[in-house]
Amino acid sequence: MADATPPIVDIRGLTKTFRAAGRQIRALDGVDLTLAPVETLGIVGESGSGKSTIGRILAGLETATGGEIRLAGQDLRGARGAAAKVQMIFQDPYASLNPRMPIGLQIHETLRGSGHRDRVANLARAAELLARVGLPPDALQRYAHEFSGGQRQRIAIARAMSTDPAVIVADEPVSALDVSIRGQILDLMRQMKGHTACLFISHDMAAVASLCDRILVLNRGRVVETGPTAQIISNPRDPYTRALLEAIPRIGRRRTGTGSTPMETLA
Repeated sequence: MADATPPIVDIRGLTKTFRAAGRQIRALDGVDLTLAPVETLGIVGESGSGKSTIGRILAGLETATGGEIRLAGQDLRGARGAAAKVQMIFQDPYASLNPRMPIGLQIHETLRGSGHRDRVANLARAAELLARVGLPPDALQRYAHEFSGGQRQRIAIARAMSTDPAVIVADEPVSALDVSIRGQILDLMRQMKGHTACLFISHDMAAVASLCDRILVLNRGRVVETGPTAQIISNPRDPYTRALLEAIPRIGRRRTGTGSTPMETLA
């Protein structure tokens, strides 16, 4: 990304402390992060590293303890409706969908919440988006339990895109899916690239490597390494990053002798 392009997200010194069992737990400890328009940034780390907390704060689902968060130049905490510019795709699509409401109405409600009141126009928008993610026309009238896990995640993506958000936070969006479906959802997310900025939160380094422009590595709430994806995969500098890569058997470079890039030779 060009240095002259202002970031859509600019986070400085972000901290988050939770209270549990009578003691304070620091989930985030001075995190700095930038996200350029239409860039996809992968946030990786072990469970408990704080990666999901960043996404939830940005989406307005958690409140930061300290630090500064700017979205399109505005203070996220002070700008009215700023969080509405951020949409979230969750790990479990079934839990994020209303089991008692048809899918079309759920997308309508998302649009209505962002100021689009015309029900007919909203349902037309829902039909267009559902078709775009590969679902049949009757998906509008069907309920969440009538779809497979992969189809539900397609619905979640369509709903997230419905408001033309500035940023999508995708929190482990493929970890609950089987391998073949995971590939389909990652392909769909690649189609989103160039339309919106995305924080892709995952412990799956293979998925991150295939999708993201840059990677940010978290360990115990602190950033230990960040850089372009090819650089992080091929030449990790921090021991923690190397340990993450070595712990996942599917990651590695084949010695093809073809001059392929690290992205092309990931196993």
